[in-house]
Amino acid sequence: MLISCPSCGKRISDRAPACPFCKAAPDAALPSEGPPPPAPAAAPAASDPAPAPALVPGDTPVSTPLEVSSPQAASAPEVPELPIDDPTATLRPSALPPGFLAARARALPPAAPVPTQARAPEEPPAAPRIDVDRAAIEAIEHLNAGRFADALATADGLLGIKPRNVSGLSTRAQALFRLGRKADAARAIVKAIETSPDSLPLWLSKALMEQEEGRGKRSCRSAMDLVEIALHSEMESALVEQARQMIATFEAKGGFPEVREHLGWLGLGCVSMKAGRAEAALDFFDRAINSSSSAEAFRWKGQALLQLGQADEALALFEAALDIAPNDPEIHHDRGVAFAMLGDSARAVEAFDKALAIDPHHAGSLEEKRKHAG
Repeated sequence: MLISCPSCGKRISDRAPACPFCKAAPDAALPSEGPPPPAPAAAPAASDPAPAPALVPGDTPVSTPLEVSSPQAASAPEVPELPIDDPTATLRPSALPPGFLAARARALPPAAPVPTQARAPEEPPAAPRIDVDRAAIEAIEHLNAGRFADALATADGLLGIKPRNVSGLSTRAQALFRLGRKADAARAIVKAIETSPDSLPLWLSKALMEQEEGRGKRSCRSAMDLVEIALHSEMESALVEQARQMIATFEAKGGFPEVREHLGWLGLGCVSMKAGRAEAALDFFDRAINSSSSAEAFRWKGQALLQLGQADEALALFEAALDIAPNDPEIHHDRGVAFAMLGDSARAVEAFDKALAIDPHHAGSLEEKRKHAG
């Protein structure tokens, strides 16, 4: 309960042992509720001031030094140091002197830092794997619908996972051509045919692009290569008939085709090798190398030599191919196969590891490494 200090008149707790303002004991303090009872008469000492006269109804009260006589005086009372350790102190926060709590906070010792366990850096989430077959279908759908930019983007994403995907390479070349990037399209179709030299759809795409560009001689040569590759593979296709019609139209105008380039020789060598005619394939691959020393020409001849059991010579060709294309996982894989045929399992596994470092999902290298590791 709050009571009034008999000495200074301030309101304090009745449990306080002493007034925090004037240090007087509150034994004689009066309750703050109701009028205070009359104080007992006492003979004043000579040095004590005269007691205040009793008020008569209607009189104006006279202020004493211990009373607040104006709002200005009450707004800034002189506040002594607070007994912080006294749990019975019940002063209102407004009675605290300015800066008191901040000064007390500065006087306290700093809190000890809370030890925290260092968190290991989080690894970035693995990029989602692309469904190769689905991506190839989507790229073709975009191309057929005239969404050439989407077809190109989808094909590029597919080739980022499988650089030798024939469908992705073909769609990319056609999308570039439809976007007006004719030079890029020409390079893309060459890369596609080098990857799969006996693919008739790739050859027809090449012939049609060249025909649309007005390059009749080259278009006729591509159509003729298509027909001859089909004859060596002993297969008939509607694409062959379309190529023959292109040739007939060009010859009717009195034109002559260009000479065969390395792509045509690669195509003839590839179908011969797949048909088991490795000796004939070597001749075609030699012509391809003489026409253009590409990494694919060296690689295809090396594969024909492996088919003939000539691993030493094949290995030399794979090394030459890697000098041109050091980051091709297929060539590293073929090199590993050559080492395995020579009985050098350690170097074979090393070559397979290099292929897997470039393409971690290279199925051939994964299988061959399991055979020869350990």
